[in-house]
Amino acid sequence: MILCAGKEEARAIGQDWLRRYLSLPNYANNLLRLGYTGEDVETVSDRLFDGLIA
Repeated sequence: MILCAGKEEARAIGQDWLRRYLSLPNYANNLLRLGYTGEDVETVSDRLFDGLIA
């Protein structure tokens, strides 16, 4: 969970955090197996973000 004053601030924090993990093949490949697309993983899409971050 990310507690912030606004949605944009929370997304910026969450996306930076997710990018570190998504650069590791095992995390990215697991998300692909779960049905996310390569584009979701590469861009940290809203769909991916909303699915992983509360």
